Amino acid sequence: MRHSRHSFATHLFDSGAELPVIQTLLGHADPRDTMIYLHLATRKLREAPNPLEMLNLRSAQGREPAAS
Repeated sequence: MRHSRHSFATHLFDSGAELPVIQTLLGHADPRDTMIYLHLATRKLREAPNPLEMLNLRSAQGREPAAS
């Protein structure tokens, strides 16, 4: 049963459900209990844009190529 709960929580999280929604559906009083089920949901973390890379892309797009 625990594996099913973990899969359920992970799929909800990966689909965009917010932590309080998942917490309510699982019946957890403490959000830390819910976060245990989500520790492997790292796809969202890997897909999150790096703000520094976004700055570099924007500044590079506005520049003209360097003359050689």
